Amino acid sequence: TSNQIARFQNGLTLRLASRWWNDQLAAETSVVFMNDSGSGLWRTKFNYEIDDRWRVMAGSDYFFGPHHSLYGALAKNRLICAQLRFTL
Repeated sequence: TSNQIARFQNGLTLRLASRWWNDQLAAETSVVFMNDSGSGLWRTKFNYEIDDRWRVMAGSDYFFGPHHSLYGALAKNRLICAQLRFTL
C-alpha cells in the first residue's frame, strides 16, 4: 500500500468546507480521484458543538475503484463513525 502500483499517476483532489451558526456547526467533504485507475476516496465529516462542554462528530470514509488499484484495495475499510465528546 505504498502507492507504487503504476509508474505515472494523475488525479484530482477537491475539498469543500463551511461553518454555520457562529462556528457551532462545521461540515466538510473531500474527494481524491485517481484518473488512471478510476479509484478514489470520498470523505465527509460533521462537527457540532452542543455547548462549551459537549461536542458531536460524525463522518465517513468511502473507498472505491477496481480491486487492483490503491483505493480499490482499501474498499473493505469503508467506515461510518460517530463520537460524543465531553470536556471538563
